[in-house]
Amino acid sequence: GTDTVPRRARRRMARVRGDTAPARPPPGAPTRPAR
Repeated sequence: GTDTVPRRARRRMARVRGDTAPARPPPGAPTRPAR
């Protein structure tokens, strides 16, 4: 997926397309990218 999708629509898009961010990240994965 790309970052063009807003964070609000990200979850919805993930369920429809499954190409964006996964609904629930794998165990041990950071919730947000380290910056």
